[in-house]
Amino acid sequence: MTRAGRGFTIIELAVVMSIGVILAALAYTGFESTTTIGRVNGEVEVIAQFMRLARLRAVSTGCAHTVRVRGQNFVEANQMPGRVLLIRERGCLVTGANSANLVLQPNDEIVNEYKLEPRVRIFTDGHGDIRNLSLLFGYDPDGTFIQGVETSPGVSVIPDPAPSTALTSVGGGLADGGAAGATRSLGISGGGHVTFGH
Repeated sequence: MTRAGRGFTIIELAVVMSIGVILAALAYTGFESTTTIGRVNGEVEVIAQFMRLARLRAVSTGCAHTVRVRGQNFVEANQMPGRVLLIRERGCLVTGANSANLVLQPNDEIVNEYKLEPRVRIFTDGHGDIRNLSLLFGYDPDGTFIQGVETSPGVSVIPDPAPSTALTSVGGGLADGGAAGATRSLGISGGGHVTFGH
């Protein structure tokens, strides 16, 4: 019988299948790395956009706006944890004597909300991992900027004695505090302007 009519041997099939498995594993590793980098970059971009929008809305509407970055374990009243919130302050000022308005009040309006990716963790240079915190960034209509932090609902420190000058988004290999697969930083100036770093 000729080779064409006989088919393939089991060894030939095993070799071809092994090569296929190796190629699939390599493709998956590359895909997973790319998606982790995308998630990490995305979280930083969202926070930056919320901060820019808060400043813009404060100046254009004449009423203060704040951005709250809630950690995954920070639960407050009926608000879900692991969120970035853009809030229009009913008190209209968040700096100076009115800095208590930086804390979420019942009559504040949530303008926009974004659910953070649970597989990405946010760190600050002032407080480390923010899983159990809520970071507060406030903009007055005149462009004045203030930062605060809530260690638990209703327990706020304003202004923040260890203000964030950088937020770092980290993803990949963090289930038990292991090494990070990807990082991206967001710099925050004293005036509340944001810049990107790596």
